[in-house]
Amino acid sequence: MKIHSQMASRLFKNKIPHIVDSRALGLHNFYSPGKLMLTGEYFVLDGAKALAVPTTLGQSLSIKAKKTFSEAKLVWRGEDYQGNTWLEVEFSLRDFSIIKSSNQDLAEKLQDIFKKVRELNIHFLREEKEYTATSKLEFPLNWGLGSSSTLLFNISQWAYISPFELSRKTFGGSGCDIAVAEAKGPVLFHKESDLGEWRLINLDFPFKDNLYFIHLDKKQNTRDELDFYYMNRDKELFSKVAHQITEITNEIVRVKELSRFNDLIDEHELLVSRTLKKQRVKDLYFSNFNGSVKSLGAWGGDFVLASSEEGAAYIKKYFEDKGFSTALEYKDIIPEASLLS
Repeated sequence: MKIHSQMASRLFKNKIPHIVDSRALGLHNFYSPGKLMLTGEYFVLDGAKALAVPTTLGQSLSIKAKKTFSEAKLVWRGEDYQGNTWLEVEFSLRDFSIIKSSNQDLAEKLQDIFKKVRELNIHFLREEKEYTATSKLEFPLNWGLGSSSTLLFNISQWAYISPFELSRKTFGGSGCDIAVAEAKGPVLFHKESDLGEWRLINLDFPFKDNLYFIHLDKKQNTRDELDFYYMNRDKELFSKVAHQITEITNEIVRVKELSRFNDLIDEHELLVSRTLKKQRVKDLYFSNFNGSVKSLGAWGGDFVLASSEEGAAYIKKYFEDKGFSTALEYKDIIPEASLLS
């Protein structure tokens, strides 16, 4: 079944009575999986069909509330995957003004999110209470598995609003990250005009033992990459490339042979490289790798997908010898298909 963002908003609103019943004690917990976009990066903005998968690691949000006889406020804590507090902010619930913070720039970004939330739900956090919200990541901040989108999705669940509307009003982008968080499974995502639609699929590559995700430790700024894309946009050309990427995505979800899979991701890399005039990551760092390497998300940072018929031992040793210590097996970071059916 295909779902578009407006339909998702209606479906979410239909769940509200049940959610309200489960929150009577004032203890709320939310969770969203991270994501990796295997195909369609950049060109999903021009209608390319993207294949995106959830990860076994994500972000949680726990809320506690208590009655207060002083100013109603929200105490926000951000914790990393090791349990260390990396951000702490106190907001006045009157207007989300910042009372104090450990990082002013990040506090202001969070403040903007909460102001947009209240625009979408004017009743959000209007009670005379003190709220403590703890948002905890299960992966390092620089991994790029969707720390922003998982945060938005969790806050949206808390506030009874559409995560797609909140995403459009804050970070922008295609909405693919939000679709994965909503579906909690592999999706084929397609953006048409301002709307996105997606289909949950059962993805189970028979050659997943030959696939690794390598972290480049060169975190990219998603907003900067989106700006770069739009500055270089040739609408007619980009639309044509988006169509070609859609054809590649359609074949990838059906492919059974590793050699054909490698051909397809090489073709995808070449299309993006030539169109955006960006050098392929394999040419930059891994020219002697016996296999295929595909950039994921914003090129030049975060994770790449490495695939080789030489097998897991070769892949892991190759990247370790190159100094890339974070080499994750596909099956360790992507949930088993059986868990999603």
